Amino acid sequence: MEKGVAKILIVDDSPVQAGLLKGHLDKLGFNVVFTTKANEAIDIAEEAAPDLILLDVLMPDKDGYSICEILKSRDLTKDIPVIFITSMADRKDKIKGLNIGAFDYITKPIFVDEVAARVKNAINLKQAQDELKKKNSILEIMAIRDELTLLYNRRYILKRLDEEIERAKRYNHIFSCIMADIDYFKKINDTFGHPVGDIALKNMGELFRKKLRAVDIAARYGGEEFLIVLPETDIEGAKIAADKLLKLVECGGASEELPEGIRLTISLGLSEYPAHGSDRGGLIKAADDALYDAKKSGRNCCKAYKG
Repeated sequence: MEKGVAKILIVDDSPVQAGLLKGHLDKLGFNVVFTTKANEAIDIAEEAAPDLILLDVLMPDKDGYSICEILKSRDLTKDIPVIFITSMADRKDKIKGLNIGAFDYITKPIFVDEVAARVKNAINLKQAQDELKKKNSILEIMAIRDELTLLYNRRYILKRLDEEIERAKRYNHIFSCIMADIDYFKKINDTFGHPVGDIALKNMGELFRKKLRAVDIAARYGGEEFLIVLPETDIEGAKIAADKLLKLVECGGASEELPEGIRLTISLGLSEYPAHGSDRGGLIKAADDALYDAKKSGRNCCKAYKG
C-alpha cells in the first residue's frame, strides 16, 4: 500500500478523541479528515469518497449503527469499509454492527498498534476490491468494443439492433441503418501493408465516434465494413447523416497519418425500419444491397434501399 494515498474519515463526537486518532494515522502517512457531527458524516463520505470510515457507535444526534445503515444503502458509499470504534465490548453489540455491514470493530481504550493493523487490513482489502472493479470494467468494455477501432463490435450491435426493433414495435417508431464500407480497402492493404490498413480503420472509427450523435450506435461489422443504427431517424434523416460522413471522409477527415497519396473515401447503404425490413436480417440485407448499389455507382456515394 502506498502511503499518503489512502483517505480515512473519522466520525467521533469527541474532538479530542478524533484529534488524537487523526494524529496517529497522520504519522502513518494517511490522508485523514474528521467530523464530530453525525449528520455531516454521510455528506462528507459521499463528497470525499474515503477508503475507510472509522465510526464511533455512541453519537448524540444519530448512533453509529444508523449512520452505517445509511452508508450501506447508498451507491456512492456502500463499498466503503466501516470500522466501529466503541467502548461497548458486549458480543451482541459487535454482532449487530457486523450484521449491518461493518468491516471490523475496535474497542476502547484504543491501542495505536492495533488500530494501525486493522486500518491497514481494511484499506488493503478496499484497494484490492477497487483494482478488481477497474479490471472488470475494462473486461466489460473489451467484451463489447472492437479493439482496433474502439467502436462497438458485431455481437453488441446485433443485440442493440434487436432491442431497437422491439422498442420501435412497441412505440410505433421508425429508425434507420447505415452500412458503410471503406473504398478500395483491399488495395490499400495489398499496396501499403496491413499496418497502414489498421491506421485507416482506426481513423474511421474515431471519425464515427466524434461526428455521429450520442444516441447513434456505430460498430465495426467486419473487415472494413461498419454498421450504424440511427434511432428515431427516417430514411431522409439517415441520408443527411450519411452525406455528412461522406463529405468528412472525402475531405480527409479519416486520412491522418496515412502515406502521402492515400485519401480515403467510403460508400454507404441505407435502410429504414419497418419499410425495408421488419427484422434484423431484413434490415441488414437491405442496407447491404443499397451499399452494393453505391459501389456499382462508382463508390464514394450513398444509396438508399430501393426495394
